[in-house]
Amino acid sequence: MSTNEEANKHYRLGSEFLRNGDYESAIEEFESAVKLDENFPYAYDNIAICYRKQDNYKKAIKYYEKSLEIFPEGQVAIMN
Repeated sequence: MSTNEEANKHYRLGSEFLRNGDYESAIEEFESAVKLDENFPYAYDNIAICYRKQDNYKKAIKYYEKSLEIFPEGQVAIMN
């Protein structure tokens, strides 16, 4: 998780939207999280997951790559 509690709040809300299949709202929340903490790999991973679920692989790859820049051993980004 992030050291920025506000970023974590956006992350948790985004995770709820993701679970409910509301990918656009989830992306908005995860993007808010990374604006508050640009070194938050889990938020980048989840943005990528949302884009992947929307079949937007180009954007998904962009966010997985950003996640790997921050956290090269991140399993979510590596596996996807």
